[in-house]
Amino acid sequence: MKDQLLHEIIEPVLNEAKDHGQVHYLPHRPVLRDEKITSKVRIVFDASSAVGGPSLNECLYAEPSLTTSFYGVLLRFRSQKIAFIADIEKAFLEIVLSPLDHDNVRFL
Repeated sequence: MKDQLLHEIIEPVLNEAKDHGQVHYLPHRPVLRDEKITSKVRIVFDASSAVGGPSLNECLYAEPSLTTSFYGVLLRFRSQKIAFIADIEKAFLEIVLSPLDHDNVRFL
């Protein structure tokens, strides 16, 4: 988490910050990966957890399934002579949320 704070992926909530509307605190836990050389611990958040109200997942808009379009991607991938692949494991942490949504993804 220190690394995420350093790279401004996460930010601290100041004591004087006011809660506007609904606030969700996401439970999280570490996942240990002994086989990894550089990142042995990964943080996993549980947006399906609910205590005394709806979970964050229940409050979000459910997008249509992307399975059909992914099938097309796989077919096109195999149809060309040259293919390009990438490891986007840490790209998820680069998603920027609207400031209005910051109170919905808090964690302790």
